[in-house]
Amino acid sequence: MSSYESNEEDSEEVQAAIEHVRTLYEAGTPLFTKAAIKKLAEDLDAFRRGVLKDDKIVLRTLDGDDVDYIIVTCWEDVKEDILHIEYRSFERLTNKRLYQFHNRRFFPLHVLYCQKHEREDCPARTTEDACRELDNAKTEWEQSEHHAQLQRPLASVKLPSSIKKVIGFALGPFSDPYCEWRCRIQHSILMTIHQWASASMDDKMKPQCYVQDPIYSDQERKVLETMGVTVLDDPWGFLEADESSIIISIAPDVPVRQIITDISRPAIIIWDKKWVHERPA
Repeated sequence: MSSYESNEEDSEEVQAAIEHVRTLYEAGTPLFTKAAIKKLAEDLDAFRRGVLKDDKIVLRTLDGDDVDYIIVTCWEDVKEDILHIEYRSFERLTNKRLYQFHNRRFFPLHVLYCQKHEREDCPARTTEDACRELDNAKTEWEQSEHHAQLQRPLASVKLPSSIKKVIGFALGPFSDPYCEWRCRIQHSILMTIHQWASASMDDKMKPQCYVQDPIYSDQERKVLETMGVTVLDDPWGFLEADESSIIISIAPDVPVRQIITDISRPAIIIWDKKWVHERPA
């Protein structure tokens, strides 16, 4: 068989795999389930603690087939912090490049290997300084026209008493000089929504405020805790999402929208209008 014929057959096989994914997705097959996310999170935690038998996890394809996967690493500190869940969106699963370098099985959830990099270019700040800077950004946001514009639709919404939590996803590292302003505003929006949700409830019924973003530094976690925001490790924020939740996520680099719509039906969802593939009605 010539190289040309081999490449042509290879391309046809990839295209067939992509069309199969598209057919399953448009038929309503979920990419993500809470059970699958929780199981993978528990397995990765067991691996980090050195108690995962044979370093083996089970990954499930979009077809529902279970496939054994051996975690193989080459970094000495891998058990501590560089294994994460990779969430593969519909767009990723229908991208030919994915099948050029990976087994042609369609795994919506996989293991992501990444080395932890300290943000060395961030200016040194005390926790008190970082807290003050985020609080100043919140004050600036509350005095802005955009805040006033947000208040108008919020005032017209009758919030159900069943709301128990406000959860922000991928709101970003607010101490990183490359994106600190945007990330501080996003966290300010989260706190505005939490204040709004809390305003009509007595103290015993006030909703909890959560965030999930693996990129937070230890200092950012402390700042958020100081401001009454609980930081959840990935994927426990996703697993908290339910019909009693308000979800906030703006331009995330993970498919938050596809994950949330597959695993829960939140009371309110606030996110940007970035285009994503919609399932047929």
